[in-house]
Amino acid sequence: MKYLISEVLHYIRSKNHNIDFFDSFNKDGYFVIENFLPEEDLLHNINLINKVIDKEQHSWNDDMKSDYRIFGFENFSKKIHNELSAFDKLFDRHIGGSNKLVSTFMANRVEFKNGNKGSGGGWHRDSLNRRQLKLMVYLNDVQSNNGPFTYLKGSHKLTCKLKTNILKSSTRFSQSKVSSLIKNGYQEVELTAKKGTLIIFDSSGIHKGKVIENGTRYAITKYMYRGNIPSNISKLIKNVKEI
Repeated sequence: MKYLISEVLHYIRSKNHNIDFFDSFNKDGYFVIENFLPEEDLLHNINLINKVIDKEQHSWNDDMKSDYRIFGFENFSKKIHNELSAFDKLFDRHIGGSNKLVSTFMANRVEFKNGNKGSGGGWHRDSLNRRQLKLMVYLNDVQSNNGPFTYLKGSHKLTCKLKTNILKSSTRFSQSKVSSLIKNGYQEVELTAKKGTLIIFDSSGIHKGKVIENGTRYAITKYMYRGNIPSNISKLIKNVKEI
């Protein structure tokens, strides 16, 4: 019931705020802005990510050493916080609520390894019982073969959540389940894009990083929450000085 009420409030908010891209974002679950970061910032962050990983100061890597993640990246690079802070107002409009907005940044390098599962380990939702908003910036060119962010268009909506999760609470989905949804009208979208592109998305929709076939993908993602950062994320945050 609490989630149903929040959906009604979201609908009211979306009708009362005139944002150019809000209707498109609300319909699809994501929106793309090209050329968001300049070249010099991209190179700086790629070099910084490599340095942190080489020094083994990263937060986590998968078993195959394909996906390396640095949580609390704002503590390594203060500038990225300022560059994405303008979208805090979008969070207020999409999510609502009265608790203070808190955020953290995750930078990752995903590289080809035989048998890799892609960033995020396959199709999933970040949550079921609430909307969520994330911002992701590609630091290098991302094509179909080097792990593009992939989204099931419209899967952030309540109708899809009721269809897929009415009898189970799992946030993970098999390829066969997603294929079934695609056959029933949902569209899988590979968000290939040039370096510097910003992707704004509701991460309660079904999404994944595509299995990387060759090359490397660099990205920075802003995580946003009301009140507190979840404990499973906060324990991964690197509270270090900028290097």
